[in-house]
Amino acid sequence: MKQDLICPSPGRWHEIYKDLCAAYEQKTGKKLPAHVADIWKAGGPPTPVILNGCVFSDDEDKRRQWREILRWAEKYGLLDLTRVESRDQYFFCGCSQSDGMYIENEYCDYTDNIINKYRLLDYVTLRQYKSNPKDVNSKLTDSKGIYFVIYPYMRPEGLFLPTGSGGYFQGKNPNVPIEDLRVKWVEDADILYIGKAGGAYINGKVSTATLKKRIIALLRFGNSKKVGHRGGRYLWQHKFSEDFRVYWLPCKDENPVYLEKELIADFEKLYGKKPFANLA
Repeated sequence: MKQDLICPSPGRWHEIYKDLCAAYEQKTGKKLPAHVADIWKAGGPPTPVILNGCVFSDDEDKRRQWREILRWAEKYGLLDLTRVESRDQYFFCGCSQSDGMYIENEYCDYTDNIINKYRLLDYVTLRQYKSNPKDVNSKLTDSKGIYFVIYPYMRPEGLFLPTGSGGYFQGKNPNVPIEDLRVKWVEDADILYIGKAGGAYINGKVSTATLKKRIIALLRFGNSKKVGHRGGRYLWQHKFSEDFRVYWLPCKDENPVYLEKELIADFEKLYGKKPFANLA
């Protein structure tokens, strides 16, 4: 079946929109309004379907709006600013989808291999948790294990926030300078963080933490709550952190303490650094 592009990924669409606005102002000498809702009315490019608009719009709405942007860009001779590389083409027709997003081949090969190897079948997001915490809580398991924060790769330019949504646990500021985030960012990687719940340490200490407890703590921290999950705090200075996907792997025979180290070491061997939000 032919797979037709519906629209770019939210991050790339946002970049294109900003470029079109700037080019329109330069070409026409007109200053566009500050608010997105007023830009189209003033003659600027059609509004992109991103953030909440992306979540509550179906594929046909996204396709229609993207084509409207292409028509607008063609009218002003700006089509060269609307190029979308293959890694940013996450939305297709005729494919299995979840939350409106194309799943098969959405991630890079390394991430796909992790998902297939460990059969990571489900995920939760901060957006889901804020909408229905009971539903998210019911999905998670009270077992020990590993959890991964994964999101389809997109360029970090313009996506980092000086102040994110992380909680001030014990009064500590979770935010760091944007330059620190840029340095830690891992090019072409979808896996942003790897965490563990439970397991036995080499000194004999045994953790009784569960996947449910740790993932809920992660999401609550990302929702500005003062809870103990500063590990991974870089996540929450990203514009799309509400949609980061938290997959989990229950462990039966494996020790999460050692498995987490092994997974991070494998990632570092491939990419030359640890996942973006793994700081220790």
